[in-house]
Amino acid sequence: MPEMVALSSGTVFTANPLDPESFWKFGSAVIWTDSATGTGKQEFMLDAGKTVRFIEGDLGASYTLTSTDKAGGEVVGVLKFPLNYHNVDADGNEGIKESHTECVAYTADVATAVVTPVETVQPTPTPEPKKMTTVKT
Repeated sequence: MPEMVALSSGTVFTANPLDPESFWKFGSAVIWTDSATGTGKQEFMLDAGKTVRFIEGDLGASYTLTSTDKAGGEVVGVLKFPLNYHNVDADGNEGIKESHTECVAYTADVATAVVTPVETVQPTPTPEPKKMTTVKT
């Protein structure tokens, strides 16, 4: 099953759902059949020159980046998933098992904090009282 790998100790991903078996599913074009080799294994044949969405997240499945110490634009995690396959020749002869790990890098899109300046309010000066009377001596 695919695995999300955080690339620093300050980076944390949460998965929904937590169980990888519930998170991932095979694409609708992937139809497994019993292997003709009689080993009890299942196989999927991909015709030459064809493409297929092999594995995808189930409806509602997601990874959420909950925290990171990486700056915006830096790689925070890699989704990796192994592929095992056999090439088959035109006569149907199966070649040796090949293995390959696919990886997808995810970069941080860290929002910068918006700092609102604090407005300082100047106190209103107390007006000088008017003189009401003039002293005569």
